Amino acid sequence: MAPATVAEAYEKSSAVFRGKVINIYQPFFDTVGITRSGGYRVKFEIIRRWKGSQSKYVVITTRLTGEACGFAFREGKEYLVYVAPGLPGIETGICTGTKPMTGTESELEQLDQLMKK
Repeated sequence: MAPATVAEAYEKSSAVFRGKVINIYQPFFDTVGITRSGGYRVKFEIIRRWKGSQSKYVVITTRLTGEACGFAFREGKEYLVYVAPGLPGIETGICTGTKPMTGTESELEQLDQLMKK
């Protein structure tokens, strides 16, 4: 279940950013059939950052369906992404509060306010 408030999602996240999906791909071992993790790697170009690394690009792990809290990202689209530390990498999905940018104006203002604290 996604966090109840923007402040809660921000606090629980290791990174929060607005990003554009550059590429979606399967891990190498899944591609060659050695494993079947069901996970995907999603490469983002960071447009705006509220929390986390200062990199221009980041790769996040998720499933592409809502099962196990995955998220159906699409290449070329922008998202507001909340990243939860995962093992062995960093992960996101519907349970972290990640969403498409449409209708997030109020949330973006709240994130700006949280950064001022």
